[in-house]
Amino acid sequence: MNEFGKFIVVCGTEGSGKTTAVKRLMSSDLKDSFVDSREPGGSKGGEDIRKFIFANPDLHTEARFHLFWAARKDHWNTLILPALKSGKHVICDRFDCCTYAFQCYGEEHVHLQNIFRTIREDMFPSWKVEWRPQYIHFDLPPLVGLGRKIADGDRNFFDDEQLAFHERVRRGYEEFGKLFPVKRLNADQDPEMVWRDFRTNVEKILV
Repeated sequence: MNEFGKFIVVCGTEGSGKTTAVKRLMSSDLKDSFVDSREPGGSKGGEDIRKFIFANPDLHTEARFHLFWAARKDHWNTLILPALKSGKHVICDRFDCCTYAFQCYGEEHVHLQNIFRTIREDMFPSWKVEWRPQYIHFDLPPLVGLGRKIADGDRNFFDDEQLAFHERVRRGYEEFGKLFPVKRLNADQDPEMVWRDFRTNVEKILV
């Protein structure tokens, strides 16, 4: 019987370099051990919901909150859990920590925190220690990250929010880290140093 794979989540403010780091990992000597994914998305149902969310920026925050969870459940059931059970590691660009940061804090619906924890516990009651997410947070001042996003042209309606919104998102990640173990990585440094720190943290998780 194969050992369970590890589940690693990368998160962070816009332009923090987390997506670049995942792509680099999947081109490294570790690539054959991993399945990479993203949220919202990662499965057919998840990707369909992703398209709907980003095509409808005027959705109420609470509706968007629950859609993210619906996409996540499909993603978990159809891709993440089967991969972990097969012994593959999974690295995911965004996960539940991002819903907490963006909807509870960025969109200022702090009352969703209790619902968040209830849904999380109800949705994943079978999580074993081996399956629990290992979070790596790419921390970066939002003003720096937004400048990077403008340069690369890959944007969605969240990127067009005011700086104060992104400052709240950053605070949301900090608050999430008080609830669940999160490894903070300084993303405001030379890209090679960010990559080195990221890879070091990944290797520690895999031990």
